[in-house]
Amino acid sequence: VVVELVASSEGLGYLIVYGRQLFQLDLVMAAVVVVGAVGLLINRLLDALEARLRRGVPSAFRG
Repeated sequence: VVVELVASSEGLGYLIVYGRQLFQLDLVMAAVVVVGAVGLLINRLLDALEARLRRGVPSAFRG
């Protein structure tokens, strides 16, 4: 993930590096917020999927 953010020639990582080079901190912060929001969304979706998949598992087998 870090390599994509730093060494990419497109995407959010590129936008962060490009904005940093041009001292456009508003662009950098906006891209960082988007990365954080996407990470939070993925985490919530995976939590919901896990809860749905564990619905039929007896509590003795849950970790």
